[in-house]
Amino acid sequence: MPRGRKVRILNVAEKPSVAREITRLLSGGNHDRKNGGTKYNHIFTFNYNVNGEDAEMVMTSIAGHLFSLDFEAKWKGWDSTNPIDLLNPALVKVKKEVPEGNVGLARALQREARSCSTLILWLDCDREGENIGFEVMDVCLEANPHMRVLRARFSAVTRRDIDRALRTLGQPNEKDADAVDARQETDLRIGAAFTRFITKHLQGKFSGMPSLISYGPCQFPTLGFVVDRQWQIDKFVPEDFWYLEMHHTKNGAKAVFKWDRTRVFDQLVCRVFQDCAKEGEVAKITSYLAHPKSKWRPKPLATIDMQKMAARKLRMSSNDVMEVAESLYQKGFLSYPRTETDIFPTTMDLKGLVEIQSEGNQQWCAYARNLLANEGNPHVNGFQWPRSGKNNDEAHPPIHPTKLNGLEDIADGRGLRLYEMIARHFLACCSCDAVGDEVKIEAQMGSEKFLLQGLTVRARNYLDVYPYENWVDKPIPTYALHEVFRPDSIVMKQSRTQPPPPLSEADLLAAMEKHNIGTDATMHEHIMKIKSRDYARQEDMCYRPNPLGKGLVEGFDSMSFDDDLSRPELRAAMERDMRSICRGEKRKEEVINAMLVRMTDVMQKVMEEKDKLVASLSKYFQSVDARNMRSKQGADRRVVYLDCSCSRKMTVKTDVLPNQEQRREALYTFCPACGTRRLPPPYPNDKLSPSEHKCPLCNAQVLNYITQYGPNPVCPVCFHSPPQQALADIEEVVATQRRQSGMKCRDCSYEDCALAKGGLSTPLQPCPHCRDGSVWVTFKSSKGAFFIKCNKKENGCGTFIGLPPSKSIKVVANSRCGRCGRPQLKFNFTSTSVEFEFPEKQYTGCVLGCDERLNPHVKVIKGPPLRR
Repeated sequence: MPRGRKVRILNVAEKPSVAREITRLLSGGNHDRKNGGTKYNHIFTFNYNVNGEDAEMVMTSIAGHLFSLDFEAKWKGWDSTNPIDLLNPALVKVKKEVPEGNVGLARALQREARSCSTLILWLDCDREGENIGFEVMDVCLEANPHMRVLRARFSAVTRRDIDRALRTLGQPNEKDADAVDARQETDLRIGAAFTRFITKHLQGKFSGMPSLISYGPCQFPTLGFVVDRQWQIDKFVPEDFWYLEMHHTKNGAKAVFKWDRTRVFDQLVCRVFQDCAKEGEVAKITSYLAHPKSKWRPKPLATIDMQKMAARKLRMSSNDVMEVAESLYQKGFLSYPRTETDIFPTTMDLKGLVEIQSEGNQQWCAYARNLLANEGNPHVNGFQWPRSGKNNDEAHPPIHPTKLNGLEDIADGRGLRLYEMIARHFLACCSCDAVGDEVKIEAQMGSEKFLLQGLTVRARNYLDVYPYENWVDKPIPTYALHEVFRPDSIVMKQSRTQPPPPLSEADLLAAMEKHNIGTDATMHEHIMKIKSRDYARQEDMCYRPNPLGKGLVEGFDSMSFDDDLSRPELRAAMERDMRSICRGEKRKEEVINAMLVRMTDVMQKVMEEKDKLVASLSKYFQSVDARNMRSKQGADRRVVYLDCSCSRKMTVKTDVLPNQEQRREALYTFCPACGTRRLPPPYPNDKLSPSEHKCPLCNAQVLNYITQYGPNPVCPVCFHSPPQQALADIEEVVATQRRQSGMKCRDCSYEDCALAKGGLSTPLQPCPHCRDGSVWVTFKSSKGAFFIKCNKKENGCGTFIGLPPSKSIKVVANSRCGRCGRPQLKFNFTSTSVEFEFPEKQYTGCVLGCDERLNPHVKVIKGPPLRR
């Protein structure tokens, strides 16, 4: 290399937001930007000294996996082979290649790799990130085989962590990548084989059953936990029981002594014990134990604990938790949110992190300041090193806040609540335990013993910053050992045993963690799948199985094999094998072959006993033959169809319903709980299926109308009666048309609904090219992008102008551009592709050539160029 010439280093991050944040941290804002593989994956260049060597840094990103794994073309058809053959690697081949959607990213990487001497991988530091790193390596080394490849490992997108990662660059971990390869291939083959067989076997047998019955090695054990709990509830038989209490009042203070026998299930027996106690006439304190009591501060936060805590305390689903935590991590507010570690390494500067939390005006900041000020004072709550858990994945520390500045810019309320929970948890970890005094008293009356406990809290300590737990005084009268007193009463009370509650999200995560179903990074995805595939439903943060889920689990449970598909043992064994690959104890090929041999045996048993699956599902679905034989009028089809607004399940019925001019037979949905009736949209019933979404305007469950282009969401309430919020900012003539012909979700303009794609159709100005009364309008496409177009249908100028990615765009009333006099638009930016240019997230300006900040993001797709 000529003297004085800088080395050129290609840096690749897993997500565009991480690439932008690392660029900002290392360049100090002094960087260049150009287009990359997509409009979101930009390429940044800046100068930086890497370990004493001046370098030109080229930073870009991908979007998750660069490659996809699939069967070779001749095996993709469902009728191409017997499903069991998919489990035979020698017969059916798979291949890993760059899919069409990622070709642009791969080309951009190769273009930059040709002029770079080093590749630094900034992928997420977990197994999946390691596998993606090898995909990036394969693409770049194909263009430049002489590149040196290094791995940057970091746990937070902060200047301190990024600098440390550059100082400690290492090698990619091939064993972790191999474990992901093994998991991908086994999941693909097992999922495809069982999905094809089950779907084809059940096809056409039941009315109201989805056309696709999907099997996943993780989702079915997850469903099994939900069904097991429902079975416990269904089989539960309540029993009455009786128990005793001894009441006593002393110096105005009341005490309720609990019975030492707890309870009995025979009223007569309890009455006998009550009489035995009363024979004593007086009670005597036989044991008095007073001792200090501590309530331990929480352990450091790992991923599963974060999900369980957020589900219980914030009522957030695990999927939402991971989505929000990932966003906070990418913006530098949190450490990496996927970790099994609950032990802080002794090298971490935890006091520095507490100091960051002390520098704001949030409610917990004053607590953080006091924590630092009181360090070393044994009489008050001061900084202490956190307790240690038992787990360390040796990749990332426990989840903790990494910065506070800029928190007010987080617009998502979920993000603020989750950040606050994590920040308070971290401060509680660095605090003193709560301390108090506990008294345990035992009293004897007649032949019966009674127990009493009291508590006095002396110092709340960590509880002052941690509202997610409570510990309160439990005052009782003062007693002395051997003291004798006459009770006010010995009362017998009756109660009844209660069934176990439905499985909460936190309990479901705990069961999955215990049985190794998925990883901390994927458990929430498996829960989402059993919901989206209508195997289970979520009600008040708890899960109940739907008829389809119960029927499938019952069917597999009735088969005579050791490896039940709905039990956790199979998947737990697979996960153990993945870890063996990571430790170098097993080879990838060895694990794949052994698991596929095992699953082939399971598949053969399922094929032999497939009729048991039909028998189980027939309890919940009506066969097609039976349906055709029944009278349609008033017939209850027993098909669970969708959720009512009252959160109960609706059923599909047919009945003779009155019309305006005649009486006609119609299909409708009926809620047995509240009596609500709804006419579904006028589409073929076999093309409608429940969606996982609920309409935020009317709380009705959304339906998917299945077309050849994919699902088309439609709310059954809004379709017939669109509320005003759904038609906001839409021309009245268009709104009237939608009221008359029915409104699909793609036509809705409600900003807070993810399915609403109708957006704006707002007049902007008279079309300067047509000059015949036509106007330019802003509108939102079916994919959520905003444009300007001419609304003239025939022989129009065809003007089509793309606008920057935004959550919403509005024409500002009575606001004109000072240069051209045209209306101005107000943008509410959410896309990270414009984050550098518009950090304020909202901006009002002219999009027709006058605004220098907006001009680079306004693209004329068709029509005359704008004046610049």
